[in-house]
Amino acid sequence: FVFSCCRACLQFADLLLMTVKTTIPALPWRQMIACIIVLSSVAVHGQVVDCSNSLYLNDLSCSCPAANTVGTHCQLNCHSVDVCKDKIITCREDDTCSVSCAGPASCTNTVIDARTATNLFIQCDGSDACKNLAVHCGVGRCQIECLETFPNACIEFAYIDARNTHSFQCAGNCPPGVLPPFMNPTSHPTTDPTQSPTNIPTVSPTPSTSAPTFSPS
Repeated sequence: FVFSCCRACLQFADLLLMTVKTTIPALPWRQMIACIIVLSSVAVHGQVVDCSNSLYLNDLSCSCPAANTVGTHCQLNCHSVDVCKDKIITCREDDTCSVSCAGPASCTNTVIDARTATNLFIQCDGSDACKNLAVHCGVGRCQIECLETFPNACIEFAYIDARNTHSFQCAGNCPPGVLPPFMNPTSHPTTDPTQSPTNIPTVSPTPSTSAPTFSPS
């Protein structure tokens, strides 16, 4: 999933910082490098929607626009105080959706509707950022990350609807009583599974060799 400062990108940023051996305090630089990595990725592979834009600021909703091709990642950013508070965030059908709530009460009382989407990734970063958040997961992965920099970022959730999702996980400072992580088995298992192990193994298996032939049959 893609967020403004995702965990994997921060780890990569740390590797870059170790390479240059900077003496400047690490945190601002690792965040900056991570953001550059993520913004480059989204610019190439998806869309970014700024929910603080004047088009959405006085509206009760913020949503992913139509895409020319299926499989285009959509990221919705709620990056200021109260910007998505009391709003309905709607993800696009058949695509992966990320919602970044960064700022005090940025997604308080917000409803995130990804029921027709595939994967849903939510990041909560700020005091009361995801307080009383309501989530309708998609049909793929559903993941919420409550960053540990703000212990009250996810102080409570209204509800999480994960009935039709493949897997769910809440990571970080998740509220008590949150839905436990799970992963459903595939809905299309193979009809011809491998027999393991065989009941009649060969009595003369092929021996290994250190000088294989250059002209196999």
